[in-house]
Amino acid sequence: MLGGIFAVVIGPSIQNEDSWSLAVVLGSFLVSLFGFFARGWARLRKENAVRPVMRTDAERFRRLLIGPPVAAAIWFAATILVVLGLALASGLGFIA
Repeated sequence: MLGGIFAVVIGPSIQNEDSWSLAVVLGSFLVSLFGFFARGWARLRKENAVRPVMRTDAERFRRLLIGPPVAAAIWFAATILVVLGLALASGLGFIA
């Protein structure tokens, strides 16, 4: 779904040379989100193999999908810093 949103937002304007930097910024954010939730999904599947996760246990599901709160906060802070850095570099002309 996120990939589809990315394609709809960036797709029509990709012919313009200036839009490649925006595609890099949004693409890096998308890759980071996919990586974060792929790790969570793997953690969830591993735990589910040991002890099934019930539908009624939403808190356990969330905890397994997101992982340790400190690690999640660091991951998202690093992602935001990288995205802002890429956007700033694009605005200053370092990324063509």
